[in-house]
Amino acid sequence: MSKDELLVDLCQHMLREFELIPGWRKLIAVGRVGAGHTGLFGYSFDLTGHWEAGSPDGFETLHALKKLNHAMAAESPTGRPWLCCLLRIGSNGEVGADFE
Repeated sequence: MSKDELLVDLCQHMLREFELIPGWRKLIAVGRVGAGHTGLFGYSFDLTGHWEAGSPDGFETLHALKKLNHAMAAESPTGRPWLCCLLRIGSNGEVGADFE
């Protein structure tokens, strides 16, 4: 899979494994991948700005996060993986991602 396909796969897992607030409009999550640890937590927001914190309730999301990290490291000129990412998913299908 390409890194774009892996990002879509990750977002799909996130939507299945996060407990989203009723009437959610946006999910914003921070992921970390490092030696011996992988984590993801975030917040879902409704139209009024009300939010709830959460994390995935399964392992498929974390596995997808690691796969994306490894694929992007393989394509990186330095070969180094990113350490953190910020993922934004809208209920309208918009997706944004930043990697550090």
